Amino acid sequence: MADRMAGSELDRLARFEKAKLARRRCLIRACALIATFATTAAVARRLLVVWLKLPPGRQEFVDIYRTLSRRFVTWFRGPMYDPVFCVPLQFDNLSWEALLDGLSLPSETPVRAHIRQLFGRPDFDEELRRLFDALLQSRPKSRARTVSAMASSDILSFRDFERFSQGLRGHLHVLLRTRSKVSIVPAKAQEMAWLSEHFPMIFPPDRPLDRDIFPAFAKLIILRRVLRTLVEDVGLEQLQDGMQKPMVVEVTVDLGPGRKGFKLRTITPHSVKSKTSGETLSLISEDEDSEHADEAA
Repeated sequence: MADRMAGSELDRLARFEKAKLARRRCLIRACALIATFATTAAVARRLLVVWLKLPPGRQEFVDIYRTLSRRFVTWFRGPMYDPVFCVPLQFDNLSWEALLDGLSLPSETPVRAHIRQLFGRPDFDEELRRLFDALLQSRPKSRARTVSAMASSDILSFRDFERFSQGLRGHLHVLLRTRSKVSIVPAKAQEMAWLSEHFPMIFPPDRPLDRDIFPAFAKLIILRRVLRTLVEDVGLEQLQDGMQKPMVVEVTVDLGPGRKGFKLRTITPHSVKSKTSGETLSLISEDEDSEHADEAA
């Protein structure tokens, strides 16, 4: 009799534990589903910690579901589209080539080869990392204290990116025609509002805008701003057909008085195949360009 009662009790406990495990699994799945409809994977992390009362040792479990929930959000909402060009953007790998492909710009041209060569230089990435450091150091004091208290002093927030975007200036002109300079267009309010809304999705907690990711993101933003300038000046069809003359591109990022920002000057080849490569043009110095311009004048 006692054995039967003990066996019955064990069966009851086993069924209870099984039901408890099933409820726990349902809560985990519900959390992932809620994160799908939410706009940030941080919601999933919060729900898992609060609802399931996971101990600190299970934090890696939370991180796994946070990553999965971000992927569910991406799958549910579909690709993000550029607010101006209306082409799909690939923020997973921050591909600037995907932007050019979306605009139907030819993939094998001297201009694109020149961009690959320029953006592929290790010293160019290092310059952008120094710009990242400068953005951190030039934070307003009140903002720096707040960020330090949040233990995120080594990553950039949307406000930091906003200062980068506002400081991005420069101009374009046809080689040897310095009088035809066109200023690089500023960011539109529509663009900044779009990026402010999507910033948590582009840079979630498990992949923030840190020193390693910033160079790729900065290249995408700089190139996009130059493209917007060209589209507004000559039109997208002209860009797709190809530029007939080399272009001088000067880009700076001004972070304020006494702050070292960023400066880029390059000369792109024309888009028609010729014996002159983009590499040769990029080696022309500013003095040589000015000298030729004076002669042409």
